[in-house]
Amino acid sequence: MNKLPVECICCILAFTSPKDVCKIAGVSTAFRSAAASDLLWRTFLPPDYPQIIAQSPSLSLFWFLNSLPEKALYFHLSDHPLLIGTGNSTIALEKKSGRKCYMIGSRDICSTTTRHWTRKYVPQSRFSYAADVEFGIQICIKGKIEAKNLSPKTYYAAYFVLKFEQEEHLETFRPFKPILPFLYLEGEEEEKRKLNAFEGFPMEREDGWMEIEMGQFFTQGDDLSIIFNVHPTCLTCRFIFEGIEFRPISKGIQ
Repeated sequence: MNKLPVECICCILAFTSPKDVCKIAGVSTAFRSAAASDLLWRTFLPPDYPQIIAQSPSLSLFWFLNSLPEKALYFHLSDHPLLIGTGNSTIALEKKSGRKCYMIGSRDICSTTTRHWTRKYVPQSRFSYAADVEFGIQICIKGKIEAKNLSPKTYYAAYFVLKFEQEEHLETFRPFKPILPFLYLEGEEEEKRKLNAFEGFPMEREDGWMEIEMGQFFTQGDDLSIIFNVHPTCLTCRFIFEGIEFRPISKGIQ
């Protein structure tokens, strides 16, 4: 194997995953050279990564990302979600697979309760502002994302991302009714939509925020749109709403 050209080893490793490549790198000098090759890491980046970078609202960041070798770019997009468009959405890569993670910020989400929340600067947020939602109101949030913004033929879960004003609110978080998020494909029959309903409770995230799973789906084609909908729910405590995040899941829909 050590006699094979690095290019050939890269072609073989391209059928594995970034996680596997990092493990295999220690097998031999040839594998280590291939694992460091930008030729290999280019195959792990999304095919449309130049278009993704071009969506950055920061010209200096755009030039910085374009100057990075493919391996460095891969890990940068894994560790630092990229603000895109108007700066109210982000895209990142799942480090172990290279699949896209996408978050729509609260400012780009339709809600019938926006008059009951205010924009607030939150240091831990990836966005300029998050939504500070008032105590004891009914929330109703709707929106959609096109499947072409996500990785194809991938299982995803959607998450309602929030933070409580005070940590002790986690223990007292009891909506008068369960949070009822729905997640379904555009055009799906009403009865089938009900099967995807979750009754969520906040779970801690690594970034200090909380999240409530809204549902799961499979990206079968670029022409599909995924609808997310949080039905009217009255909450008993104030919270900060950051957005809706879509992340790949390793197993099939549960």
